[in-house]
Amino acid sequence: MQAYIVAKDAPKMLKYANELPKFPPWPGMRAYVLGITGDRAAVRKIIHDLATPRPRAWMADCSLSLAYLSIGDTAQALTALERSTDRHEICQNFLRVTNPIYEPLRRSPRWAAVLRRVGLADVPGAIR
Repeated sequence: MQAYIVAKDAPKMLKYANELPKFPPWPGMRAYVLGITGDRAAVRKIIHDLATPRPRAWMADCSLSLAYLSIGDTAQALTALERSTDRHEICQNFLRVTNPIYEPLRRSPRWAAVLRRVGLADVPGAIR
């Protein structure tokens, strides 16, 4: 998937994303692809579907962070990552912290704080 994202190959991204499993964290990846290809309505539906159930499924906050990143809402993405960390989800292990998906967060003190909490603040390139 990452190669399709880097290449901005929308048809291949969408095909791959639509074949992903329906349980977290995969809806977050699907939302990310839908968001960067312009389908904000589909992203909002995924956000609603992930955020509504109580209790939330494990990795739902990780998925939400990716969904929010896809539509440029870095504040909500960071809030979801903070909740993900509180819930001991493995979001930062699911996607490497150097992944370009996280680029909009790199200069944020909140991003740095999350990485410190999970022991990944020293990873080269993770924080700017």
